Amino acid sequence: MSRTLDFARKGARKLRHSLAMSTTNTVPSARRPRAVKAALVLLSLPFSLLPPLVRTASAASPPVASTPAPSAPAPASTSTTEQPSSTEPAAAVAAEPSVAPAVPPPVTTAPPSNPAATTVAPPPPKQAKQEEYEGPPMLLGNSKKKLKVGGYGGPTIAYTHMLHRDGVLVGGEGAVLIDHRLSFGGAGYVFSRSPDGPPASDGTPREFFTGYGGFLIRYAVYSDIPVYASFGTLIGGGAITLAPRQHDDNDEANDENVETRGFFVLQPDISLHANATRWLRFGLTFGYRIASAVEHFDYQGGDMSGPVVGGNIQGGWF
Repeated sequence: MSRTLDFARKGARKLRHSLAMSTTNTVPSARRPRAVKAALVLLSLPFSLLPPLVRTASAASPPVASTPAPSAPAPASTSTTEQPSSTEPAAAVAAEPSVAPAVPPPVTTAPPSNPAATTVAPPPPKQAKQEEYEGPPMLLGNSKKKLKVGGYGGPTIAYTHMLHRDGVLVGGEGAVLIDHRLSFGGAGYVFSRSPDGPPASDGTPREFFTGYGGFLIRYAVYSDIPVYASFGTLIGGGAITLAPRQHDDNDEANDENVETRGFFVLQPDISLHANATRWLRFGLTFGYRIASAVEHFDYQGGDMSGPVVGGNIQGGWF
């Protein structure tokens, strides 16, 4: 812009000098005032071009987004005629306040947490969970507790045939139960009948008494129904005693009339059980007793062997 002003000034000086020389030499005195006015108009032309140049320069400068600078008002022209400029549309655009486009605020996302650096509080101590019951189904409810080692015991009453007589076995069974299936224990029975035996040497009438017992092992097989089966075997021995009918322990003379002989017993059986509760069950037993012969009393093995069919009520922790 400074170069343009210097160029305009130099041109005005040269024009003024040439006009002064021409008006002095060639223009008559009557036409001098008109020549002077024309010279003044020509001199004012460079200054009338200054506002468009200023506006063009302001339009070329980048607008400020925060506080746009208002456009400077155009100065009043000294001449009545003003030539249009090609830079007026750009000046009009620059005169309008520039509006900065709305920029959305930046979205701040939380950085992903580092699992290794995150301190996790230790979980609270868990209470000891009671193990669920996995035994046979029960008739009167079910327990959620599980106990792998239990036990049971109870009376047993069964029919049998011994000593050539039909009678009743009265006894009991007890065992330790492991994992609700395997049992180790013992059982013993007494025969209710006492048939007559040979009299003593002194003529005292005598009768036979017998019973047996031994080690018992049993294994249970169950499913989803309350009734299940078990397979057991009793291995032991028994004894048969010939004694006076009315034996008095205080009578030493009667001890000479008491005789006892033993025999071997093997009794397999199949039992059906139904657990009423966790601590009570009912059962039916079907077995057969295999016994050896009894010496001296002339009883054979078949006389001491026979079926065993009965039932039991057992209590414990199944």
